[in-house]
Amino acid sequence: MNNLSYVIVVKSSPFDSQAVRSAYLFAKSLCESKHSLKQIFFMQDGVLIANKHNVVASDECHFAQMFCKLATAHNFSLTLCETAATIRGISLDNLCEGFSLDGLGQFSKVMLQTDRLISF
Repeated sequence: MNNLSYVIVVKSSPFDSQAVRSAYLFAKSLCESKHSLKQIFFMQDGVLIANKHNVVASDECHFAQMFCKLATAHNFSLTLCETAATIRGISLDNLCEGFSLDGLGQFSKVMLQTDRLISF
């Protein structure tokens, strides 16, 4: 089987859905395989993951930290839709380290250079 390149899109809120956990586990599996992950793009309520003012209880997963650690170890980007972030009060001032803001145009360019798009 050929090695494929992937982009993951996360649209669900980290507070009320299993989708963020599933996206993380899928990304981790890709990183442990021979396939490559180019980017995780957060849009709609998915951008809420990257607000550095989120308070995470000690018995809950800190997904922002988990995604950052994985992205650093495997060299892929964590990008938020700038419009969705702005609408939800996220800016460079309160953005978690390791995440960046960009538009759908740049996301489209990355998408055109990958084999598969997976959405959560």
